[in-house]
Amino acid sequence: MKLITQRRRKKLLFGLTSYPTRKRRGEPDFIIVGAEKAGTTSLHDYINQHPSVIEGHRKEIQYFSRYFYRSWDWYRAHFPFHSRLHENICGEASPYYIFHPYAAERIHSTLPNIKIIMLLREPITRTVSQYYHEVAKQREELSLEEAIAAENERTAGEVEKMCTPTYLPFKHEHFSYVEKSNYVDQVQRYLSVFPRNQIMIIQSERFFRETAEVTRAVYEFLGIDGTFVPPNLEPANVSPRKKDQLVPQTRKRLETYFAVQNEKLYELIGERYDW
Repeated sequence: MKLITQRRRKKLLFGLTSYPTRKRRGEPDFIIVGAEKAGTTSLHDYINQHPSVIEGHRKEIQYFSRYFYRSWDWYRAHFPFHSRLHENICGEASPYYIFHPYAAERIHSTLPNIKIIMLLREPITRTVSQYYHEVAKQREELSLEEAIAAENERTAGEVEKMCTPTYLPFKHEHFSYVEKSNYVDQVQRYLSVFPRNQIMIIQSERFFRETAEVTRAVYEFLGIDGTFVPPNLEPANVSPRKKDQLVPQTRKRLETYFAVQNEKLYELIGERYDW
């Protein structure tokens, strides 16, 4: 007898129980929008451990990026029942939202009062981490250096095609290594539509170092009890694989590029990081 994978089991459960009850379900109070490989899974886990948070059907719904052509009821079907949310909150975490050129406006058009959380990781480290994630998922066959060199050519024309909601931008999502680490334009898209007090920006390195303190600050940002201590603060999605280093020429080129972009980011958010 063929075993049903966990992913397939979740899809069956969604179709049998969640979607049929979509009219009775609530909407998210917060979204962790990214960045990818910056600690979003861990933070999502820590938030869901809070007694005032009810976990949704899955972490990454990707409605505002991949599936915006689907109905609003389809999106709501991923969240808890209205009756459970009177004294509680819920949310999701889709790391592609921060990089997707239309996600910020889509979120604001439907959820103007939602709270947005961003984690920003040192750009070069994030770039390399994403590459090895794509390799592990068997989506990337080029070497690290080749993938970085081929990025612009591979992703050319993707943003224009994404004007059509049904277009699935595989290359834009999975092969944008360097540009996903260029945060200033991504953050600006959210600041242009949401008030600053609805957005929490977290440096990933601080989150990794001071996990309990940052998690407490996130609870307070979400309006829930900040004195609660999660029973499990172990990091999630930590790859045991040894990662090759960039060759000196490529690293130097990226350091020069990101030095300029990071300065623009610091000016935008009014804070400096130790990058």
